[in-house]
Amino acid sequence: AIDTLKDMEILFEGIPLDAILTEEGIHQYEAYMDDIVLQCAKQLLKAHETKVNGCNIIHGDVANSQFIVHIKDFIVSVRLIDFGNAILMPENKTNVLAFPRTTAAYAAPEIMNGEYSQASDCFGFGRLLEEFPQMETNEAFRALVDQLTDEDPENRPSMAQVVTKLASFISEKQQM
Repeated sequence: AIDTLKDMEILFEGIPLDAILTEEGIHQYEAYMDDIVLQCAKQLLKAHETKVNGCNIIHGDVANSQFIVHIKDFIVSVRLIDFGNAILMPENKTNVLAFPRTTAAYAAPEIMNGEYSQASDCFGFGRLLEEFPQMETNEAFRALVDQLTDEDPENRPSMAQVVTKLASFISEKQQM
């Protein structure tokens, strides 16, 4: 249980991703950007793989304000936060809500019809990736973003596929 403000500070220690994805932040944290991207993807994958009462978790509001980044001794850790719009859904189902609850700039087209799925989280993650500097220099990264932001949710890769692709991009980059 959280009993004090000190506990809250420890719980939320780190830098909001939206602060890192500013011009100044990108310059300051440039050396960590690949790790940050991969850790963000792993956090969303972890949420998607977690079952609650046999149901999948859909975050429902994937955006740059929903990740906290902590860097200590050159090690990056990221947490996905604010599950206030999360939806529990039986596997392979789509949830229909009367009122969309998400950050508009990251919203998948189907959310405007109130339809949420893990694919809608993937779309939001694709919009998030557009903010990273890798977009400007890496064609494979750009192609992944295009897949994630496909209008048809059936065409979007899963977060497991995204993590694999991002890890591959980073590995190839490090070998250059």
